[in-house]
Parts: sequence; structure tokens; C-alpha cells
Amino acid sequence: MTTKDWKGEVVDALTHLHKPGRKFSPAEYCEIIDDVVLQKLSASAIAEKHGSRDKVITALGHVTTGIQGGGGVRPLADGGWYEFRKPGQPYAVAPGFAVAWKEAHGLA
Repeated sequence: MTTKDWKGEVVDALTHLHKPGRKFSPAEYCEIIDDVVLQKLSASAIAEKHGSRDKVITALGHVTTGIQGGGGVRPLADGGWYEFRKPGQPYAVAPGFAVAWKEAHGLA
């Protein structure tokens, strides 16, 4: 079994988030991902905090595309970086991604 390079995946995600022409600013997207990674808020609370469910889904999609190049969200068991759980719960986040993201954003 190979170990995933989560630090490299975070760099890829951040590069993708910072591409010009995005609907929202990189800072707005990163604040959303910070909340997803910290796992203190439910998915609906994150959407409420950041203005809309669409904005959160867009941020999640940009990170997913940056990491895997598209093709939909992979389950955590298949190397994905996050999963939706049940309503009222935080997103599940791959531990390696969470550590790498926190380090990149000074959240560790």
C-alpha cells in the first residue's frame, strides 16, 4: 500500500483555488475549507456561515478537482479527501489531508 502525499495534494488544491476568474476569492474558498477541515460545524452550519450551500459546494469541488482532476468525489476509503456524512454532522475529512491543510494554513 502506498502512502498518499497529502502535502502535495494540498499544494495542488491551493494552486487550483488560486486560479484567476473564480466566482469567489481564494480567501473565501480557503475559509470554507478551513471550516470543513476543523470539523466543528455541520455542513449546513458551514453553508449558513459562508452565505450559501452553492458556495460551499463550489469550494469543495475546486479542491477535489485540484487534487484528482475531476471525476466526482471519491469516498475516503478510495483516497478521497472528504465525505458528506449525515445532515447535522461535520464533513468527514481524510486525516492526512486535514493535517497538511492545517499546516499550510497555520491551523495546526
